[in-house]
Amino acid sequence: MAVSSDYFSEDIVGFVSANFSLEVEQPSLSAGLGSTNPGKTVNLENSSDSRFHITTEEEIAQLAIKSVPKNTQVNTKWAVATFNTWREHHNKFSENKCPFDILEQNNSYILSHWLRIFAIEVRKVNGEQYPPKSLYYMFCAILRYMHSINPSAPNFLSKDDPIFTEFHNTLDGIFKKLRAEGVGASPKHAKPFSKEEENELWKSGAIGTHSPLALLNAIFYYNGKGCCLRGGEEHRNLKLSQFKKQKDGYIYTENKSKNRSGGLGQLNLPNKSVKIMRCSDAGERCHCYLLDTYFKRIPRDCDCFYLRPLQKPDIGKACAVWFSSVPLGRNKLAGMTKEMCKVAGIRDQKTNHSLRATGATELFLAGVPEKIIQQRTGHRSVEALRKYEHTSEQQHQAVANILGSNQETTFENQMQHVNTSIIKQNNDMPLMNFKDCQVNVTINKEVSDSSKVPACSFSAYPYNCFSGYPWPTYTPTSTPPSDCHCEDVPKNLNEEQ
Repeated sequence: MAVSSDYFSEDIVGFVSANFSLEVEQPSLSAGLGSTNPGKTVNLENSSDSRFHITTEEEIAQLAIKSVPKNTQVNTKWAVATFNTWREHHNKFSENKCPFDILEQNNSYILSHWLRIFAIEVRKVNGEQYPPKSLYYMFCAILRYMHSINPSAPNFLSKDDPIFTEFHNTLDGIFKKLRAEGVGASPKHAKPFSKEEENELWKSGAIGTHSPLALLNAIFYYNGKGCCLRGGEEHRNLKLSQFKKQKDGYIYTENKSKNRSGGLGQLNLPNKSVKIMRCSDAGERCHCYLLDTYFKRIPRDCDCFYLRPLQKPDIGKACAVWFSSVPLGRNKLAGMTKEMCKVAGIRDQKTNHSLRATGATELFLAGVPEKIIQQRTGHRSVEALRKYEHTSEQQHQAVANILGSNQETTFENQMQHVNTSIIKQNNDMPLMNFKDCQVNVTINKEVSDSSKVPACSFSAYPYNCFSGYPWPTYTPTSTPPSDCHCEDVPKNLNEEQ
């Protein structure tokens, strides 16, 4: 097809000539369809100012590998290694030999036969049987491996293929037998921190703002709890640039997570965004206050969030840098929560993922709508979110009271009774019987005429006595007179009592 030279604009010609060196092989005008006149060869040289990136085969291969999550790669490698170890053991002690390339074959009948035997014989290193979920995930990993080397490999987990019906029946029978024997009856979930345990972390000095390590622990704890971060990769990959400061707090924007990897199927899925609001009532436990304090103590020449504390920081100086530019190590980050619990004397098993569970559980127990919790945790389904809807010890006690009572009662009344009992046990002082009210305390001084004149006034924010804190924090509402000894007046009655 002949194309007129007028078809190309001067701009296009100028762009091509500026960015590429073109040598075009021109066919002979007299040649037929099958012959050409070997003239100049085509040679495209990419110049230094080209807007296009020239890739390599190695880079293409690396991108394909990175499309698979790292934990998925580890699980696949573990499952295949377990299968190969079993195959070697089976062939050593059995006359019926399993083919060494069984996972590379496309024979569904042979594959189904040996997968059934593997499901029955496989054991842990200590000789115990795998729980049903672990066994199923092992077969999922084996299938991933088979498809990675041969995309047309049979899907033995599909119930639509009648060839694998016997394999499915065998697997179903094994799972029922394991359930009857109690194998896997106690699933391992990250246990959330209770309010008492969190208070113990502060009381023991494991978290706080008094030292670099305590501040690092505190910001790690409240990042995990407030932003509902997962225990591993999300903490390790956290960047300072993900926190944008605003007038009323911060906005945390997630770059990548387990269920928001940003692949082809998630082009329209927005990044998780968490609004971190300031809470003046929380004092140094306010997440924004901890972020402000941490950002003042770190150097400005890096973007990695968690940094290594200096060995000899200037603790007394107000704005002294407490941290180096060296990122905290992977192993150190992995053991952060366990180290905090060790300092605070918390014996219950906790992991970094417990912080995410703590945030979601506290919101559930407080009656926060699921939609709001889902936005903070980043779950894509409500069903997955509800796994964090743990029950509290107080709720279990309220249920026990209802079942053991000889009178009609309600869950709300029993919860109020349980919380009241806890407050009385934790405080030797009398319990104030008020709820959501304004408290004003007026301190008077004697004058010569024996009348009383207000010297200074303190007020408290609205307060719920069943939140676990029986005494509010008082803040001055006006400047006291010069002859009033306000330093003798406790600003926090809870500390004095």
